[in-house]
Amino acid sequence: MAETAFCTGCQKTRVKSEFYERPMRSRNGRDVSYDCKECRAKGRNRSEETWNARFKLHGTVCVACGIPKPLVAEGECSACLADRGLRVCRVCGELKVLLLEFYQKRAECKLCSTTPGTDREPPLKSLLTCRICRTKKSRDEMASRNTCKPCEIAGPRRKRDAFYRQTYGVSLDEVEKMETAQGGRCAICKKEPTGRRLGVDHNHQTGAVRALLCRACNVGIGYFADSPTLLREAAAYIEKHL
Repeated sequence: MAETAFCTGCQKTRVKSEFYERPMRSRNGRDVSYDCKECRAKGRNRSEETWNARFKLHGTVCVACGIPKPLVAEGECSACLADRGLRVCRVCGELKVLLLEFYQKRAECKLCSTTPGTDREPPLKSLLTCRICRTKKSRDEMASRNTCKPCEIAGPRRKRDAFYRQTYGVSLDEVEKMETAQGGRCAICKKEPTGRRLGVDHNHQTGAVRALLCRACNVGIGYFADSPTLLREAAAYIEKHL
C-alpha cells in the first residue's frame, strides 16, 4: 500500500504521489509538501486571477515588486520607492530623499512646503484616476481619492438608471419621458405624488412596463392581483353602498 500524507488545503488524506517532494525533511519528518498538487494549482489560479484583475485596473506593473500598481517614478510604485528611502513631491514632481527632504507625514518636499504662494501645475504622475470615468484629474477635481466631483454628483442618477434597467428593463431617460407625458401625475388618480416620486407599474406576467403610478394606486391594484374582474367587482360594491 502506498504511503499517504494529510493535505492541509483540502483536509484529505492522499497518497504521497499527489504531493510535491521536499528536498529536505521538515522538523516533523515530513518529506512531501503540506498541500497537494491539486490545491497548489488552485492557489496559483487564484493568484493569477488577482494579478490579471489588478493589471486590468492599473495597466502598469512595478519593475521592483512585479505587482500591478500605479507607477510613480522610475517604473516603481510609491511603496517600493519608500523602501529605497525615496518619495515624489506632489507639487514639484521631483524624486527626492524621504528622510532629508520631507517633513514627517507631508506629501510635498520641504522646499515646496516653505515657499509661500507656490502655484505650480501638478505633474501627470501626481494626478489621480477616477474609477468611474477613468480620467486623470488633480486632487482639487476629486470628491474622494477614487471618484471625481462630476461622477460623484451624477452618482445618484446613475444608480437610479441601473435600478430601472435591472428591475424593469427601461432606462431612466425613458421613465422621465413617461413622467413628462403624464404631466407628472399618476396614471390612475391623476394626482401629483407627495413625498416620493411616481413608481413604475409593470405586468407581473410579461414584465412589460405599463405606466407610472403613485404608491397608493400601485399598491392598491397589487392587492387586487392586477385582476380587472376583481376591480370591477370592487367598483360595483362601492357604488352599491354609496
